[in-house]
Order: sequence, then structure tokens, then C-alpha cells
Amino acid sequence: MNANVTPEQSAQLFDLKQQFMNDTAGLRKQMMVKRTELAALWRSAAPDQNQVQLKQQEINALRDQVQAKRTAFRSQAQTICPQAGMGMRRGAGRGMGQGRGMGMPWDRVAVGKRAKGKGCRPLLLSPSPPSPYLLGWEKVVIGED
Repeated sequence: MNANVTPEQSAQLFDLKQQFMNDTAGLRKQMMVKRTELAALWRSAAPDQNQVQLKQQEINALRDQVQAKRTAFRSQAQTICPQAGMGMRRGAGRGMGQGRGMGMPWDRVAVGKRAKGKGCRPLLLSPSPPSPYLLGWEKVVIGED
């Protein structure tokens, strides 16, 4: 949480969150049951669209009820500790995110090859233009002596 939260505020926020979790436990359980029923409807050989839509509407109604309770919870939390702000949500925050994975696919770089006494430097295996990510790296052409 936030470093500016007093121990009293922290205790109040903990109790408030426990109350919210207890208040919404039944709704969350109902949502899980309805989602399982919806999945079973979709798995049938010929899903009845009317039943699927009714089940989806039931799930939406339960979700709306949980959202209303969440809004009330956050409002109460804000009155207890205004400086905590939005810091109560889960997640790691900003980071590397959902990138393209490791490596540099735009240049097909082979690392670990030696280039004429210059140590281990990446070798560019494609004739693509230099990437801005490779500034300061030496371009080594394979096959030239």
C-alpha cells in the first residue's frame, strides 16, 4: 500500500476489504456457477441461443451487483484514506509488458560468434538497415576476410 498510510488507516482498510470480500462472496460464487452453466450450454451439440443469452444476462446482472458493491467499497476506502488513492488495485504496474519476446527479430542477430579478434560481438545476419537499437555496435559482414 502507500507509505503515508497510518497503522489505524491500514487496519480500517483491511477490515473494509474483508467486509467487501464477505459481502460479495455469494455473488462471486453465483457468477462462477453461472459461467460453468454457460460453458456447458456452449459445449452442447446445438447450443440454444435463447438459453445462452438468458444465462449471459444473469451473469451480467450479477457482475453489475458486484461492481456496485465495489464502487461503494472504493468510495468508503477513499474517505478513510484519501492519500491512498488508486493504490489498492492489484498488479505490478508498468513494466516490460506483452512484448514480442526475447531477441531482436528485426535484425536476426547471432550473438557469441567471434569476428577477427574483436571479441564476442553480435553478427548481423541480414542485409537490413541498421536498427536504432544497435547504435554503437559494430556491423560485421559474414564471409569477408
